[in-house]
Parts: sequence; C-alpha cells; structure tokens
Amino acid sequence: MTKLVEISYPEIIKATSNFSEDLIVGRSKKQWLYKATIPKLSQDIVVVKRFFEVKRTSLPAVQEELKIHRSMEGRENPHVLKLLGFCSHEKDPLLVYEFVAPGDKTLIESLQRETLEWSNRLKIATNIASALETLHGADDRHASVSVYLRNLQASDILLDAHKKPKIADFSSGIVMPTSEKCRSYSETIRPTQIIGPQVYIDPYYLKTGQLSEKTDVYSFGIILMELVTSMSADDTFPSTAFGSHKSLVSLITDTVSVGTLFEHSLVDPSFDTSQPCRESILAVARLAIKCCASSPRNRPLISVVRRELEKIMINYFQLPLSTILNLNKKPRPHQGLTSQQLYDMMTQKYKVMASINRFAT
Repeated sequence: MTKLVEISYPEIIKATSNFSEDLIVGRSKKQWLYKATIPKLSQDIVVVKRFFEVKRTSLPAVQEELKIHRSMEGRENPHVLKLLGFCSHEKDPLLVYEFVAPGDKTLIESLQRETLEWSNRLKIATNIASALETLHGADDRHASVSVYLRNLQASDILLDAHKKPKIADFSSGIVMPTSEKCRSYSETIRPTQIIGPQVYIDPYYLKTGQLSEKTDVYSFGIILMELVTSMSADDTFPSTAFGSHKSLVSLITDTVSVGTLFEHSLVDPSFDTSQPCRESILAVARLAIKCCASSPRNRPLISVVRRELEKIMINYFQLPLSTILNLNKKPRPHQGLTSQQLYDMMTQKYKVMASINRFAT
C-alpha cells in the first residue's frame, strides 16, 4: 500500500475552492465528495470526502476508514478504491481518495440509466467478488485481519470508463482479527449502527449480531440479483404466480424454483436471447440464491463464489479467463458489435485456435 499523505486543512480549502458546490461529484446524507487537485499527491485529480455531520460523527468515521485502509497494507486489489491521504482537522477531518472517471457513475446508476451488456455484468460481478476476497483476507493465508463491509450496495460501487468496478464506500465497514470471524459484537458496534438501507444487510446478522464473511456474501448475492434484473433491492416488485413479493430475494428465489425467471419482465430485456446468455444468467441467479441463504452455514465462501463466476464466464465466452478479463483494455476492431455477435466471433476464433494447437502438438 502507498504511504498515506497527511494534508493540511488550508491545502484542502484551496484544492476544493473552499468546498465549492461546482466541484461536488457525489453526495449523500452522510458525506459529500469534491473533485480536487492536490499537488503533493501522485494523482492529478482526486476526490475529497467530507463528512456532513461534522460535529458529532465525522472524526470516528474518518478514524475507522483510516483503520480499514491501513489494515489492507500489503494486499491491495485494483477493484478497491485507493485511499491516498487524509486531513486530521479536529472539527472537519477529511479523506482523499483516487478519482475514478467518470467520477460519480455508480453500478446502480449504470444498471438503471444505460444499457450494460451481460458480458460486462459478468466481469463486474467477478471483479467485485475478487475485491471482497481481498478485503476478507481470503486470498492471503498470512492475513491477520479481515475487513467486513456489512452493508455493501450497488450504489457503493463505482464504474470507470472501461466498466471496471471499484468498491468505494467503507462507512459501515469494520476491521476484525481473523481469529474472531464469528464472534457476537457488543452494543458499541451493533448492526443498527450500519449506515444506509437495510435491504442489503444479512438478516441473520441483524437478528443475532454474529458477523463473518458470509455477512458480505449475502449483500453480494443481492447485487448479483440486481445485475440479472436491473432492479434495485429497494424497488417495488411485480407480482408473480406466488403473489406479491416484499424482497428481491423472494422474487428471484420463487421464479427460479419454478422456471419462470425469464417471464414477468424480470430479466433485463436488453440481454441477448441466445441460449448461452440465458444459461449464464440462470447460473448467476442460482448462485445469488445460494449467497442469500437464510443461514450463513448454507452460503458459499466468497472465494467459492468468485471461482463459480469465473466458470460461468469461461462457459459463456468460451475463452481463457485471462483473455476474458482483458477484453476491454484497448480498442478492438469489433467494437460496435452486439454481445451475441461478439460471442459468436470469439467462439469461432477460440475453436480455430484450439484446432491449430491440437494440430501443432
């Protein structure tokens, strides 16, 4: 991890033009985000996070986020937003993060406001799972602590210009020794202190206070369901043969169980209708249901989820995983094709390459 830079309050004031509204790139009830340039940092453009409830809650929130990022030293992930610096002003502490173009484009905004092809959604899901694996320390047997987000939402995930995701909100996260992954927390960090809507929070954790990596697996399962449907977890859901649904989990679980997922306008209509696409969508939906099992014991580990998503991608693209994950790295002559045309072209190319390799050996 790059050493965090301490930035003075006057430097922040200058960089944000005294917190000019013209520089705001995102805001919520708890925090505002300002686009800025701070010369002493390695990146030309950064984002300054200012906590809105300055007097009462900002200092503990800043300290907790600093603790989270410092605990990640030595195990970075490209899909976790990088903290660059901080300002320890007593009354107005601030955090400075890397800037992700186009800045405030979150996953949920992309799902609801633009066409996001299924191929991109598969890669986004796999990359988020990889980020969670790193946060949990599941990809490092020497990790001494785990970071649990507790309330990961699609609105907490930024997409860059190449549709690559970064987990960008740690306001509900906590650092926990790996030896204490299933302990019951005291009242000081009880589930009711989590910031944001509760539809993404593991009901078992809300009820018992028992926290483990399976808590974040539940939240990730909700995000997988949003990727399949383009619905938000706090939407109003359509009625089906089972009647009305109060949650996205019950809607997807019921429709998959009777084979009607592709009815009732549940799956995003922009997706291809090809068999490979439908099979991969159904596979992701089934994986999401496993992630949202009522008992944490019946949920897969995040490392298992990530591997399952990789298998689904390989089956869909019929390409090696390394090739799939790098498809968006540079412009390609086939840009402008539909995902089905791209799939057909890639499948044919892979079969030809495989035949050549077999002949050569």
